[in-house]
Amino acid sequence: MQHLRKLGVVGRLAALVAIALFGLLAMKISATRIFQSHAFELKEAELTHLTDSALSIARLYHAQAERGEISVEDAQARASRQIASLQYQGNNYFWVNDTSHMMIAHGADTSLEGKSFYDLQDSHGVYIFREMVESVKDGTPGTVTYHWSKPGQPADAEPFAKIAVVQPFAPWDWIIGTGAYLTDIEAAEASGRRDLTLTMIGLGVVMLIVAALISYAISAPLKSLTDRMSALSDGDTESTVPYRGVPNLFGKISDALDVFRLGMIERTEMQEQEKKRLVEERERERRADEERRRQEAEQHAAEQRAQDEKRAIELAAEEERRKLEQKALEIERANERARQEADTEKREMAEAAAREAEQKITEQAKAVDELARGLAALCRGDLSNTLDHELAEDYEQLRRDFNEAVAHLSSAMHEVIGVSHSIDSQIGALDRVSVQISTESEKNAAAIEQTAAALEQMTSTVREMASGAQEIATFTRSAGSEAEVCGEMVKDVVTAMEGIESSSSSISSIITMIDEIAFQTNLLALNASVEAARAGDAGRGFAVVASEVGVLAQRSSDAAQEISKLIGEGADQVKSGVDLVQKTRTALENVLGAVRNITGQIDNISVSSREQSSAIEEINNAVSSIDTATQRTAEQSRDMYEATRSLGEDARHLLSSVDRFSISPPEKNRTANAA
Repeated sequence: MQHLRKLGVVGRLAALVAIALFGLLAMKISATRIFQSHAFELKEAELTHLTDSALSIARLYHAQAERGEISVEDAQARASRQIASLQYQGNNYFWVNDTSHMMIAHGADTSLEGKSFYDLQDSHGVYIFREMVESVKDGTPGTVTYHWSKPGQPADAEPFAKIAVVQPFAPWDWIIGTGAYLTDIEAAEASGRRDLTLTMIGLGVVMLIVAALISYAISAPLKSLTDRMSALSDGDTESTVPYRGVPNLFGKISDALDVFRLGMIERTEMQEQEKKRLVEERERERRADEERRRQEAEQHAAEQRAQDEKRAIELAAEEERRKLEQKALEIERANERARQEADTEKREMAEAAAREAEQKITEQAKAVDELARGLAALCRGDLSNTLDHELAEDYEQLRRDFNEAVAHLSSAMHEVIGVSHSIDSQIGALDRVSVQISTESEKNAAAIEQTAAALEQMTSTVREMASGAQEIATFTRSAGSEAEVCGEMVKDVVTAMEGIESSSSSISSIITMIDEIAFQTNLLALNASVEAARAGDAGRGFAVVASEVGVLAQRSSDAAQEISKLIGEGADQVKSGVDLVQKTRTALENVLGAVRNITGQIDNISVSSREQSSAIEEINNAVSSIDTATQRTAEQSRDMYEATRSLGEDARHLLSSVDRFSISPPEKNRTANAA
């Protein structure tokens, strides 16, 4: 804390920016580590979903072969060609080999097909296809790491490390796989680190620019005010004080400094008036001396005239001369007495004026000393020192003005202390914003939970559809039993059974249509799986749903084929029934009831599909909620930025800091003002 107090405004802002940059660096390191730790797992999960899509193709053609639509060899050929033709993310491909290590299909090099790779080793001695076969023996997907050349790479080039995910297809003893080069994973990881680094650098540059602007906005006014105070202490009272009238702390300091400047101007004017008064006093003394010398000159002239008259009168009469001499002596004595009295009066007036001037000079020197002492304390930043000793009446107003100026400055310093407390409240605002950001993060987590709940609902719906399919199979078996009863009862009804045969043909056509619809649905589910695999993690959930829809379509096709088979067998058995028409009608009504139950179950499947649509809509709403919460998080980040700016503005007020000034409590200021 002591070191922090020694720092200036620029140093404190630099420390704040350094802490923020260190936080950004820590976030970057943490994000990089998280990405590195999960990149391999995410790639493995992506490859697993891609092989699921390819595996669904094999299941589709295997189902057609099982139904007898195409031969097994034709189904395998079609499936292998379609799997080999799949590509994603540029030149990535699939391959198919069997459990005897024979290459069935290869999406990048067809020349490898039909060859055995039992003894194939990579450059590190790994038996690649042995490892693949061994990894899927338990019937689950396996992962193999090995070295393999990239498509288009020269034969003598060094192979690259590669990770492959393989899945078994037990009905044909196939192993379907695809892989990714570790260099691609590392390139994606490096690209992510590069983007994150550029983002962090951009944020750091913006923070440095903002800190520089704030530092200049604080330091420039302070330097200007400091220079003006130094000039004022040197006696410059003519220059104006900058930032007067500005509605902030600098304006208040400038106003107080201007009051002090006006006080110095008034003190200078009083000194000039005192000097002028002394000059006038000296001028009056000079005039008195001139008057005295003039009177002496006039007296000397009168004496000279008296002597001339005396010499003239001496010729007339001796006695008159003696009288005149006596009279002249009397006149001379009277003049001497008058001169002595005039000299005494002038000397007393001069001494009184000198004493008065000396007293004025003493009072002025005392006032100047008191004011110099106050100014020296003010230059040292001591605002607790006031002029407490009363001065002469002529200088008392100057002392009060100085104390008032010091009180204004001390009040401004107290306001600075108050502003420093407001910084704590601004920091509290930052804490609240951080809490709000945390709250938004919790909302994001809640939205993700909603997404998970929607996916769980979709899973439940799929289970209901599967259950409905099972019930369809049960009712179908019941319909088959009823059809067998009808066959036993309508042996003799040939003509009537022709109509039944016609109806059976129509039902077969409908079942064929249902089978075709199931096939198209399966193809659409396969395409959806491929597109979801291309979408990566964002389509992982939809890939699972598409796979389940494909399985359900396959089950529907199988059920339709079973119904067709049962109806055909029932038609063959009822050809011999004729006499039991009524019973046949009743049995057929039972069959129709079973069909109605089948229709009800199909309706249930439709309802479940609608529920799936609602669940997907809920997922979309949850994603929208996540997006909204993210936007709110961005807004809260902007609020945090505004609070930081406010903290910077308060730091300006903190600039005048108690490090430079020593202030007295407000009570002492009021006491000084009263004095």
